[in-house]
Amino acid sequence: MKNERSRWTFLRQLLLIDQHSTLVRKLQTSLHFENIEVVQVKDGRKVMTRIHELSWDVVVIGEPENSLSGISVLMKLRSIDEDIPIISLIRTDNAKDRIRMFHLGANDVISYPLHLEELKVRIANQINLNNKHQTRGNCIDVGTLHIDTMNRQVIREGVEVQLTPTEFNLLLFLSEEAGRVHSRERILNEVWGYDFHGNTNIVDVYIRYLRIKIDKGHKKKFIKTVRGVGYMISTV
Repeated sequence: MKNERSRWTFLRQLLLIDQHSTLVRKLQTSLHFENIEVVQVKDGRKVMTRIHELSWDVVVIGEPENSLSGISVLMKLRSIDEDIPIISLIRTDNAKDRIRMFHLGANDVISYPLHLEELKVRIANQINLNNKHQTRGNCIDVGTLHIDTMNRQVIREGVEVQLTPTEFNLLLFLSEEAGRVHSRERILNEVWGYDFHGNTNIVDVYIRYLRIKIDKGHKKKFIKTVRGVGYMISTV
């Protein structure tokens, strides 16, 4: 916990989409000393208006009131902003449900009951990861694979490849050190920002997604598995 407050040097903006006043009070009190301002929106139908009011550093989607579900809010947010870090809170701890939320565009998924300290760490991770992604170089080229890091655009052989935010971050991490093998544990720490309690299956799932979008239909396969070690982007 050494020098924990140094992670944020100016005011950050967190948008909390949740109808419960208890959660927002806890987060506002807890994150105040971390220079994070928590703004609550209870009604999921008002999110599209509020999302354009500020440059949000992270969005937490819990249980909005009225007709929109957390899933609906996630999908709407992702349709208008591909880059903003989103943490989804869900009532189930089922792995398939968590993976579904990732596939819909969540950067992180947390199951109830919530532990405030864990949520704080997840928020910190998303802010730090987003800062890291924004400060990287403009372009990365590996063979016929071109990655524009500023515009978060991927092109293979002249054709744009549509990736979710998590898929892009995974590809970017592997491509930055192309030719080097990375363990599942390191990929979790670098792309998701924390250890899934020893469960690295989410990495395998997203590697499969990338293979379908990046390598399927091409003779040259960029994404390689090194048995017993992990994954890499091949340069040969």
